[in-house]
Amino acid sequence: MGADFDKINVSGFRDKRDEGEFLLSVFPADAVIVWARDEQIWGPLLDNLAGICPDGRFTVEVAKQDGTYRTNFLPSVAVLPPPGREYFAGTTVGEQLAFYAAQAGRRDNTGHGEEIPFGLDFSRKLNHSVWELGEGERRCLLLASQSLAQPLCWILYSPLERMDGVRTRAVAEFISRQRNRGAIILAGTSSPAALLGCCNGLLALGDDEAEVAYYGKGAEAAEYLETLLNLPVGMLEASKAGRDKNE
Repeated sequence: MGADFDKINVSGFRDKRDEGEFLLSVFPADAVIVWARDEQIWGPLLDNLAGICPDGRFTVEVAKQDGTYRTNFLPSVAVLPPPGREYFAGTTVGEQLAFYAAQAGRRDNTGHGEEIPFGLDFSRKLNHSVWELGEGERRCLLLASQSLAQPLCWILYSPLERMDGVRTRAVAEFISRQRNRGAIILAGTSSPAALLGCCNGLLALGDDEAEVAYYGKGAEAAEYLETLLNLPVGMLEASKAGRDKNE
């Protein structure tokens, strides 16, 4: 299932460099790192775009071939909440998977192939409470179950946090798979370097969630991060190329 829109424009930002308006445009298969050193800056922006607590400052315009429409949050959005604030559609693993499988008309509710990359076997834990799982497992369950409904957009809060090494890579690969099917991903983090290998864009915020200090894609975004984080020039692109080669 691919995206049924051409692009999404988000207005309500101002450009830190000239104090003018800034329009954020994202396209199907874009995965954008939303970065600020303080989660209290990028968190409220994601809250707005996820529809958790929209305050009216941001307007989302969805452009389609047959016209456009406006809303206050992203369409068909799935959310990975901040660590420690997870919420579930069911009290057991099976109920959680079945809820999202039903939305897509699927009879298979065992994880639809996502449990293997995450190193899990949900089919053996269908009757277990979600709270019997470890924290990393619960966060992977949220990703795997919501993917059954094939959302058009994802909002991820600190997606690599609280994950061990194997699942950190599995989550990065999950983001890449969602991009391949045309989904848009906005991933909020205060540690952006680890996400560069699976994301193609960087939105750096300024003093608050509406101020944009930088927006770019690809090698340009990597260069910006290297300068910002005082990393050796070419380090992030070389690391990304190495990961791509091994996939």
